[in-house]
Amino acid sequence: MLTNAVIGAVVKPASNPVNAALSSTKPEQSFASVLGQVMQDTASSLRSSEALSARGLQEGANVQEVVAGVLEAERNLQAAVAIRDKLVSAYNEIMRMQI
Repeated sequence: MLTNAVIGAVVKPASNPVNAALSSTKPEQSFASVLGQVMQDTASSLRSSEALSARGLQEGANVQEVVAGVLEAERNLQAAVAIRDKLVSAYNEIMRMQI
C-alpha cells in the first residue's frame, strides 16, 4: 500500500506553487499565511513567464523554454483560480447555513 509521502512525492510536481507552499509549511503557520505564500508564488511564476515570453519575442529565446514557461504559468493560474473558486463556494455554503 502506498503511503501519503510516496503518493505526495509522485503526484506533486516541484514547479507548482501550491505544492511548494504546502511542503514548506510549519505547524504554526496559519491558513492565511500559507494562502498568501501560494498567491505570491503564483504571481512570481506568472511574472517570470511573462518576462520569458517577452524575451522570446525580442531576442529570439529558445522556443522550448518559452512554451514550457507559458504552460507552467497557465497551470499555476488554473490552480489559483480553482482555489479561489473553492473558497468562494465554501463561503457561500457557510452563508446559506441557518443559525
